[in-house]
Amino acid sequence: DIFNPLNHDKYKNYNIFMLLRNPIDRIISEYYFIKDRAEFMSLIKPIPKDLKSYIKNKQTQNYMVGFLVGKRMYDEDIVEKDDYDLVANVIRSLNIKVGIFENYKASLNYFSSVIGIKMPKKVEVKRITLNRPKIQEVSEEIKDLIIENNKLDFELYNTLKKQFETLQIPDRDVNFNSNKYNYIIKY
Repeated sequence: DIFNPLNHDKYKNYNIFMLLRNPIDRIISEYYFIKDRAEFMSLIKPIPKDLKSYIKNKQTQNYMVGFLVGKRMYDEDIVEKDDYDLVANVIRSLNIKVGIFENYKASLNYFSSVIGIKMPKKVEVKRITLNRPKIQEVSEEIKDLIIENNKLDFELYNTLKKQFETLQIPDRDVNFNSNKYNYIIKY
């Protein structure tokens, strides 16, 4: 809704916040979260047999940009450069505040400083994908494949990460309670 050009005036007086995640980490996490869930995997044609085929499938590529422009999960309508341009222009024109998932503490402090609300000293982490490899454990071939097949997501992430790194963010102490078993989805 926010990225629909017809709604631009509707949102111009709001503070809008967004958090972006490294596309390599996001894709690895997503694949290991859904790989044994037929209700998700059945949406992808052909159904990927492994991480490599998941990455190569057109329906899984540039999901961050696709999500922002309102495409469905695993949409067959491929994300294009025009979609990226729309997202980048709306972020600029609406002055959307963007945080970076890998800099979660700094992102929360940034958001807090913009709206003037004090963050709690302890934040509980929920919804962790269990049994997935960390980025460091994934081969360079897989990382390169993700980069090659998600160029628009990387362009968005890298551009906004550079902007984030130039911000003067107050350093307030935030602790994270991240027991990986404190939130398990029931199926």
